[in-house]
Parts: sequence; C-alpha cells; structure tokens
Amino acid sequence: MIRRWLKVLGPNGGIRIRFSQHGEDAILHKILDKKNGFYIDAGAYHPFRQSNTARLWCTGWNGINIDANPNSIKIFNKVRRLDTNIWGAIVSDETAEKESTVQLSFSKKIDLKGSISKELIAERNLAQKMDVPTISLKDVVNKHATLHNGEFDFLNVDVEGMDYAAVSSISKWKKQPSVIAIETYGNGV
Repeated sequence: MIRRWLKVLGPNGGIRIRFSQHGEDAILHKILDKKNGFYIDAGAYHPFRQSNTARLWCTGWNGINIDANPNSIKIFNKVRRLDTNIWGAIVSDETAEKESTVQLSFSKKIDLKGSISKELIAERNLAQKMDVPTISLKDVVNKHATLHNGEFDFLNVDVEGMDYAAVSSISKWKKQPSVIAIETYGNGV
C-alpha cells in the first residue's frame, strides 16, 4: 500500500518522508538513486521507525532484514513479505562458529536499546533476557547477496555495540556493498 501511495505522489509530490533517525535515508536516496536495488539491514529494528532502508523499500528495493528481537521480525514478516527476514543476533564469525545462541538483554517488547554487549547491557540496565540464535554477516552475505543479480548496493549495520565485530571479516565476503552505514559507540572507533 505504501509503495502504491508513493507512486501516486510521484517524485515531485511535495511531501518529504523521512524514516531514519538523522536523515540518513535522504542521503542514501541521493547516493543510490536507482530502482530495484538490494540491501542488508543488520539490526533492522522496525520496517519504518528509525529505518535507513524503509525509503529504499518504498521505492521498490528488496533485501534482508536481520534482528535479534523476534517481535521485530514478526512485524517485518507482515510488512516486508518479499524481503528475507532473519531472527538472529549478529556476532563475529568466530562466535557464530563456536556458539549457536547468545543472550539478548532488553527492556521492552520491541527495543532499540536491546543488546548482547555486556558493556551496553550494564550501561542501559537491561533486565529482560532471552536466548537468540547467532549469525555472522559473512554467512548472510555469502548465502544471500549473490542471489540478487550479483548486486549488493547497501549494508546498514546497527547492532548495538557489536558493529565492529559484524564487519571485521568484510574482506572475506563474496560480495562487498557499494555503500555502508554503520553505527559506532565510544571514542575509539
């Protein structure tokens, strides 16, 4: 329905729609001005709220959404049915090989601040816990990115304190994205 609505408005419809937290989607629109692109959104959270991929999806793109919270993935499965939606915590390649699950800590049913990072869990005082399957971005990219006409246009990484671990093996991936947006924490990154 949203895709149809945007087509009715057209590119000069006079309404500006922003889904991302700080306008990242507007920047991406200028950089990746094409139809039918492919994205991977690690730490996807919600199909529209604070989403860097919602605008891309609204204009015809498809991709993969990954989140550690099963409630988030349920929403993606309802809204973005043509996307591949994966429930799992993004971890390093080494952790994914050794551990089949990790513990996610959170405070709400759908939580922007949920994390598997011990430092962030303590800092945010996250009390609720659940075991979540592990997955590495290398495995996701190597399995899925080559299926989409060989193009890998955009990678969004927002995995609450595990961002560096998620992309640390990027040189070993079968495909690298044209554009990456990554959230970082602390002064050392």
